[in-house]
Amino acid sequence: GGTAIQYNGYTKPLTAVQAVTPSSTYHLKLIIADVLDGSYDSGVFIEEGSLQCASVGINTTSLNTGVQLYPNPANEVMYVQTPVNGNKHINLSIYSVVGKVVYQENYISTTQPHQINTTSIEANGIYFVKIQSGNETITRKMNINH
Repeated sequence: GGTAIQYNGYTKPLTAVQAVTPSSTYHLKLIIADVLDGSYDSGVFIEEGSLQCASVGINTTSLNTGVQLYPNPANEVMYVQTPVNGNKHINLSIYSVVGKVVYQENYISTTQPHQINTTSIEANGIYFVKIQSGNETITRKMNINH
């Protein structure tokens, strides 16, 4: 058999909720205490499936449902089509999988797709394209393969 551990403490379910930013790194830290009885017999139980993350998209606005990135994977050029027309300010950022900004541009939307030269992004791989217009934000995954 194995060694049996008897937990003589209290069980208290805890819930934590935190808003996060796409492409950022976060750490979960748990701190527990033990009775001063000479035995380290405390435990933390994390229920299977209890750590969750919502989808990468921030909200369910027209920006969320109408953004198109193509071609995917992109070689030298990527096009961004947004449903935001009428001279709206667009803030576009491209993040590596470790959260580093590798490309950033502000432009005014038109009815035509916006062209981005991806040759300035040196490494092939998966990137996250974050598009902001007013109070709407959306993040999409993009593969760059030169």
